[in-house]
Amino acid sequence: MPKKRPKLCYVLPVYDEDVGGNVRHKYNFVEKLSLEVDVFLIFEAGQGAVKIDNVKKVVKQIFHRKPFSQMELFFILLCARMSGYRFFYSHFSIRPALYARIITRLFGGRVFLFHCAEFKKGDLKDSFFRKSTFYWVLKNVDWIVTTTPLMAKHYTYEFGVKPEKIKLVPNWADITRFQNLDRTIARKKLGVDNNKNVILFVHQIVRSKGALRIPRIASLVARKIPDTIFLVVGGAGMDDDVSDQLREAITCNGLDEEIRMEGEIPNKDISTYFSAADLFIMPSETEGTPVVLIESMASGVPFVATDGGGPVMDMVSLKQREVVVPAKDIEAFSEKVIELLLNKKERDILIREGLLHVKTYSIDAVIKVFMEEIVSQCTG
Repeated sequence: MPKKRPKLCYVLPVYDEDVGGNVRHKYNFVEKLSLEVDVFLIFEAGQGAVKIDNVKKVVKQIFHRKPFSQMELFFILLCARMSGYRFFYSHFSIRPALYARIITRLFGGRVFLFHCAEFKKGDLKDSFFRKSTFYWVLKNVDWIVTTTPLMAKHYTYEFGVKPEKIKLVPNWADITRFQNLDRTIARKKLGVDNNKNVILFVHQIVRSKGALRIPRIASLVARKIPDTIFLVVGGAGMDDDVSDQLREAITCNGLDEEIRMEGEIPNKDISTYFSAADLFIMPSETEGTPVVLIESMASGVPFVATDGGGPVMDMVSLKQREVVVPAKDIEAFSEKVIELLLNKKERDILIREGLLHVKTYSIDAVIKVFMEEIVSQCTG
């Protein structure tokens, strides 16, 4: 008699083949996970027909306005439970975790919430109701899933989540999409001079991700290494968008030739930018465990990063820690950028280190951890 496959209802915030950011990596992950698990996949929003193989059932929400979207989501989750799905996994989204917790309280089951963000209670700018909902969900779901030991300590210290309620699953990326693209071809495609030093930034254009630090970094680098261009890739953030402020700062500092804002680029096309780059920078004020560093390593591009308040140190190798600086020290950050641009031998060492270390974050590697930490709980 064939072994009964585990069943998991998995909720993602959006489906869009042209989406920017790291959500697209989740599609590939669920596709491979579904080879071993019966997945009921829910998208809270999206565009176009869903193209994810192997999944048992896929539902994409139709309504986008409250209260219809809320009622629809609750109904879909209830249908999943009535179809025999007792275990629910919400990727970052609080509302699905809230509804799933209510449903499992009534009909049995367990709820996982993946969350990975370095912020404090005082940083939350939501309404009292939304804050209260967030705290209630953290307290009442069965497990919080996050990425590193430092992130686990953060949720325990800042939000009172019991250590035994926390599961660790590393972040991941489809690293195969970031390999074997010729630099000359990539630069020609992007219209970038092959003789320039190219520094890449990929993130939302928000204060917390260090977007407003870019002009200062570019000014310091340009003084020492004039033939350098910064490619800034990222769309306007939903909260704290500083796109206009960044453009103004670029112009006011006379950096229009040194900094090129590219806007939001679909993640499926972002490998071209990494292939064109000599160095990747992540000057974030705060971070979780950023997928952009995984993409950088997979592309064979060395990086300079801030520690994001601490969690970044958990995801890099001992050698790579040499190019991770305190989040508040932008002068040290700029010096490290200059140092690497002038030292090709050191860049090559970091490239080899990155290509070796990134295997930890491949989809295949992380699915093994996911099966052990999450799917093993999906019984009964």
